Amino acid sequence: MVVSLFLNLLKVISLVMFGGPEPPVPARGDNPPQLPIDSTLWILLLLGLILGVYLAIRKIKPSNNPS
Repeated sequence: MVVSLFLNLLKVISLVMFGGPEPPVPARGDNPPQLPIDSTLWILLLLGLILGVYLAIRKIKPSNNPS
């Protein structure tokens, strides 16, 4: 337990100290890409709901294969 805690602490300290340089700051004239995620979020939610219902029905439905 103590060894695991020590190794995890050592890993965090080494990542902080030797993690690498900061990413470059973008120039003032650079415009970030426009990603319209919010306008089609309802499609993603609908697909997730359909997948969830499908998996729930598949789990509840008994199989006809005798074992």
